[in-house]
Amino acid sequence: MDERPTQKLAFVVGNSSYTNQQSIPSSNTDAIRFAAALKNLGFTVTEVHDVKRTADFWNIKFMPFLARIKENDFVVFFFSGHGLSCGGENFVAMVDLPKTIPESQVYDHLVAISSLRDLITSRKPGLSLFLLDSCRSIAGGIQKENGGVIDDITKGMAPIRTSIENVALGFSSDFGHVSKGRDSPEQMSYYTEALLAHVDDEGKEFSYIKRQTRRKVIADIGGEQVPWFSDSVSSEIYLKPSDQILADEKTAWSARLATGDYEQVWDFTQEYPVSRYVAAAKRWLAQHKTTASSTTKVSPQGLDNAFNLDEPNKRIEFLRTRTRKPFKRWQRGLQSTLRMWRKTAADRPGLNLHKTAHPRSFLPAEPWSGRRMSATRSRKSRWGLRPGSKVSWMRNPFARQSPISRRTDTPFRACRSQPSRHPISGCSSN
Repeated sequence: MDERPTQKLAFVVGNSSYTNQQSIPSSNTDAIRFAAALKNLGFTVTEVHDVKRTADFWNIKFMPFLARIKENDFVVFFFSGHGLSCGGENFVAMVDLPKTIPESQVYDHLVAISSLRDLITSRKPGLSLFLLDSCRSIAGGIQKENGGVIDDITKGMAPIRTSIENVALGFSSDFGHVSKGRDSPEQMSYYTEALLAHVDDEGKEFSYIKRQTRRKVIADIGGEQVPWFSDSVSSEIYLKPSDQILADEKTAWSARLATGDYEQVWDFTQEYPVSRYVAAAKRWLAQHKTTASSTTKVSPQGLDNAFNLDEPNKRIEFLRTRTRKPFKRWQRGLQSTLRMWRKTAADRPGLNLHKTAHPRSFLPAEPWSGRRMSATRSRKSRWGLRPGSKVSWMRNPFARQSPISRRTDTPFRACRSQPSRHPISGCSSN
């Protein structure tokens, strides 16, 4: 059984000594102790402190870390420092953040959380966990181009989109609220302290850590600060899995592999995205991709919508044609009929060709009813169909049969054709 331990990577930032903003003595302590806890959990940690400029953060600190992320890795990003939200976007600040920022230079002075998330998830890690101990009081604001100040700057982080699979986020405060640090450099912030109280609990899922963190922060500050979490994951997150959890994971992989079923193995990759066996599972899927089912489950309503002529680029197919003319002539006639059909639909977009076809037109009243039509032109018909030739139209098997299919209501009469029944609809041809 192919087994390869998952790589665990962490990027930890602690910004404390701000030049133009209020300093946060506890931020560096937060980063140091959280990095030490992650190292004890088996993470390879990149730890940085007091990053001056945003350009330094991207080019010197973060991009080398990003290059080390591989598929199926477990990635953690932790930040402690100043942050804010503006225009629906969340930002964290480096230590040289000025008191006033021109609106056109927001991304030059601040790091957008969505940019971090998108860059990390582009490397296809198995799980991405973002923990942000930020959004304290920031002086100044963002200047508009006309000289005014944007008034929608919020101290708390804004709700963030988490539709990307296997991403979890944890903010130290709810939307519109500040998070509190500590004035002593020997102490941690309330949020980081609560996280570290349970982050190394063995066999505890991350949802348990979230609940305990919320309870402790609310109790310590008296409800003035409430941590906020959001995630889009299809699996359970364990920072320190127990031996029993690892054994269950191995049993699950052996059972899924023994079935030889493509969907079962694929489900394993979703349920255990950072498993020791997920790389082997994805290789198995790549080798057995051709054995996967080629059919797609479609609802009856979806199938009906697929035949809607009001939508462009819908193909019309003939299932069967009986004629004694040579194949090439039949083919030319079929192409001509299709061109006339499309031209009619294009010239009159509001016309419902299913129900409003003229009785003397070459178009059938309900082409999906399964009824055959016969050409009524002369022997030298422009469509290449001699009298009595039968054309079977594609039929929706889920559609209810319409009374128009009865012989008495049929607008076309078969010419020199023998009575017969359609093998699917059972409708008479004449």
